[in-house]
Amino acid sequence: MYLNRTKLSGRIDSKLEKQLTETRDYWKNVLRRIIETILFLSGRGLPFRGSDEHFGSNHNGNYLGILELLSKFDPFLAQHIAVHGNQGKGHTSYYLSKTICNEFIALIANKTRTMNIDQLKKAGYFSISVDFTPDITHMDQLTIILKYVNNDGPVERFITFIHITSHTGANLALCLLNFLKENDINIENCRGQSYDNASNMSGTYTGMQAEIKKCNSLIDYIPCIAHSLNIVGQSAVDCCVEAVSFFVTRWSANAEAVKALFLSYENINEALRKIQNDTLQKQSTRHQASCLSSILGHLETGIMCELWHNILEPFNKCSKSIQSGIIDLYTEINLIESLKIVLQNIRNQYDEYESNGMKRAKNEDYKLTRHRKKFKRNESSFNELNAKESFKINTSYVIIDQLYSVLVHRINAYTTVRDNFKLLSDISMNMQIEDIEGGMKKLLERYPKDFPDDFTNELVFRQRLYH
Repeated sequence: MYLNRTKLSGRIDSKLEKQLTETRDYWKNVLRRIIETILFLSGRGLPFRGSDEHFGSNHNGNYLGILELLSKFDPFLAQHIAVHGNQGKGHTSYYLSKTICNEFIALIANKTRTMNIDQLKKAGYFSISVDFTPDITHMDQLTIILKYVNNDGPVERFITFIHITSHTGANLALCLLNFLKENDINIENCRGQSYDNASNMSGTYTGMQAEIKKCNSLIDYIPCIAHSLNIVGQSAVDCCVEAVSFFVTRWSANAEAVKALFLSYENINEALRKIQNDTLQKQSTRHQASCLSSILGHLETGIMCELWHNILEPFNKCSKSIQSGIIDLYTEINLIESLKIVLQNIRNQYDEYESNGMKRAKNEDYKLTRHRKKFKRNESSFNELNAKESFKINTSYVIIDQLYSVLVHRINAYTTVRDNFKLLSDISMNMQIEDIEGGMKKLLERYPKDFPDDFTNELVFRQRLYH
């Protein structure tokens, strides 16, 4: 009897129920089209709105534009837009306005964030990566990215933006910790943090990484390697007057700029001389060309071109490899370690760079020598170091030694992590059981709660099977 009564036919409210079903299905169909359009645009990072919100306008943006395109092949959507589109203010938009569009974007974002956080909690351990950048309204915001390992392997997920009013390490750390607490993410499960090398982020005492580490001493700070390499180079560029004078571009463009000069030194100089003598050019242009040509004629410029090309070529290759996305920490450290050897070799090749520099500049005199010949003053001060030794020691060695010292300092942050997990990276069939037990002892001293009680026994048992 109950089943019979639930059947629509024969009921006094059958028409009403049918009307409700049709209405419900209608709006479901509308929502499917609206949401798929929003997912399409947001998934590709495309802008939604244009300068107006009128169907039929060429300036109504991607959101309304795509709906118009779909309506050409979808009679259902075409009918909906014809009835409810361009109603103007004060009328119901029926899912076609920017307001409802923003609400759907927020709902989708919240759902995505919740799913990512749920995955992170299942994974257990995680690391954090934070940076800040202004939005389109020039409001500073903190970008939070969480990294963890799920069944598919390591993943990196953007979680949210947080508007900030202060850039101090303490305030940035507080914003992050409050977000983790609000989302029930346990900071005790965090094992790594990675930021750029700005002092408010990387500072040992008051930086964000130090503030976060107060909450959990196991959260190792790993600065961005590519960013570190840029800072290493920039420190060398700024270390002496000759280095600053040589560069007119940012560090990121220096490698290509120096390579172009290295390969086409004489051609560039010849082009400058032609511009200098071209009466059809502006006087300011001819003067600038004359100054640049004169600089290329200095022996020091030729030597600096040789020196920096031999420095930047391996540094640039290393930087590109690090940013390839398919390289692990241990390989990155080995690459950076190899740069130390490169710098040591370059330090011993000054005579070769001087000889090549003379050929490039077609000049065998240093500026210091020319200065002494012209003025013949304070000759006793020049007797201590001749022009070559002065430039080699006060410029060439200063650049190389600055690069080397900063490089060593930057490597230390990564070698600590490498050494902690050396066992897991080096383990092989040929490893001795004593080495495995010693490596696990070191790991357990650092992370006493992170490994199961029988983990050491499992590794030993595995090794015995191989033997």
